[in-house]
Amino acid sequence: MERYDRSGLCKISDLTVSLDDFFLDQHRPPPNFVKIDTDGFDIEVLHGSRRLLDDGRLLGLSVESQFVGNIGPTANVFSNIDTLLRNHGFTLFDLDPIRYSRGNLPMPFTAPAPVQSHGGQLIWGEALYFRDFTHADYEAMWGISPSDNDIIKLCCLFDIFALPDCAADLLVKYRDRFLPDFVNQCLDRLTPTLNGRKVSYSEYISAFEAYVQSGYDEKLFEVPLLTARQVTSSEWHSVQESLRLRDEIIASLKGIVSVHEETIKRMQEREAERMRQEMKAKGLL
Repeated sequence: MERYDRSGLCKISDLTVSLDDFFLDQHRPPPNFVKIDTDGFDIEVLHGSRRLLDDGRLLGLSVESQFVGNIGPTANVFSNIDTLLRNHGFTLFDLDPIRYSRGNLPMPFTAPAPVQSHGGQLIWGEALYFRDFTHADYEAMWGISPSDNDIIKLCCLFDIFALPDCAADLLVKYRDRFLPDFVNQCLDRLTPTLNGRKVSYSEYISAFEAYVQSGYDEKLFEVPLLTARQVTSSEWHSVQESLRLRDEIIASLKGIVSVHEETIKRMQEREAERMRQEMKAKGLL
């Protein structure tokens, strides 16, 4: 209650607000990206976002999706979420799988805590969706054409989510909208290191062609793989230590505030007593 409920009532509000209401009905600018993680109510959030999903300014979403659970058209499972988003012009670009092993043959956890495990059944995952403007018929199919700003924003989102190839694809398709030097510089920045050194986009493409012509000699084309990074034990303990220190600081500040409040209370009492004595001396009391 102290941390999350400033009202002190400790009650769950009966007011619900859809994203359509919050952004469109209240005339707020629509977001370019939405992250949904509501522990089992994600599809309800999407159902309350149908108009927003049709707004061309929304470029992507990350949605926590379950692979087990109830069935039916409104169940909060990946099949329903995927169908809903595809019907609004979004394409699945990535899926970060979260697995939990069974108790009779448990696997190691992915962090030094009882969380998801390195093996076991796929239970849920972070599903990443974007508008695939690089599709040849996308604009005709969905009636949405990206602005220049949308193209740059989507390229940045692709790069953030370790999809630089998708960003390059988008830049090449819409190259004519921008200055040649700008596009070339962006492509160079997206290009990963090759054989341990930084290369330009054109050098990278030439090296890939040589790699193919050589019969796929891996020594000619060593590129760092883009994989999801696991939380290390030291990082986990660092987070725990930070939280412990935060709680200590909050407790210390509360103590300081309490001391000052007591001091102020005593000062007010002394001042009130002084004023009473003065009034008594003047015959006013």
